[in-house]
Amino acid sequence: MFDRELRSLFLRYILEIENNMRSIISHDFSMKYGHDNYLKIDNFNNNPSDLSDVADLISILHREIANQIRKKNPMILHYIFSYGYVPLWVLVNIISLGTLSKFYSLLEQKDQNDIGKHFNLKPQDMKTYLKNLSLARNWCAHDERFFDKRVKSQIISNSIHINLAIPTGKHKQYAMGKDDIFSLVIIFKLLLPQKAFVKFISSLNKFIVSLSGKLDNQDRGTVLLSCRLPDILDVYTLFGKTREPSPCPAGYSFDYPIPESPVSPQSGL
Repeated sequence: MFDRELRSLFLRYILEIENNMRSIISHDFSMKYGHDNYLKIDNFNNNPSDLSDVADLISILHREIANQIRKKNPMILHYIFSYGYVPLWVLVNIISLGTLSKFYSLLEQKDQNDIGKHFNLKPQDMKTYLKNLSLARNWCAHDERFFDKRVKSQIISNSIHINLAIPTGKHKQYAMGKDDIFSLVIIFKLLLPQKAFVKFISSLNKFIVSLSGKLDNQDRGTVLLSCRLPDILDVYTLFGKTREPSPCPAGYSFDYPIPESPVSPQSGL
């Protein structure tokens, strides 16, 4: 039961990131190349080693359009019959997050950079985050056991690991927040608007506290260890802020005010 609640919580915010990413990628690409030029190989990375992947991506997009026509999707049929093509801003809403991730990873370097600037993130970080979110979304959608999952691509260590004083192992690798559920929390911090992230942390903390009423202390500790989640997440520390210690465990009040920040809500830093 607790795993279903955790999946539901993470899926809600993965979808928020996904919807935002669909809008940003389709808008940036369309402004540069037009609404209907996503099927042209010249508008993607021209590195010879990536050409077969670009061709595969274009085939996937073709198949998805054909599939939607067979399903008689009214929006797709409207654009096909009225304009002879499906605009990218329409198409991105029917492709999977995995395909969207692949679309981003095969863009020209400068185009990846421009999209990454919306979050103050480098392309390599964006590629890893989108790939891991796609994997996590599939776990949630298929009701797979979630709390002890591990992603294939470790995220690069960043200031959040430092702010939280996460311990390191013998190879100086952080003990948590690299390939676990907690790494998704860090990705949320970098890709969600601040208000949404604060709400997520509040909900996650309430979930952590609720485990006390559902599991004994030993099982609760095992779950948190498997997730590699701290007992309570301090949103101020995640934002790199400092404050006086708060007696949270006594009152279990997790409705934090939003820390002041000079950067925009979608900034990753």
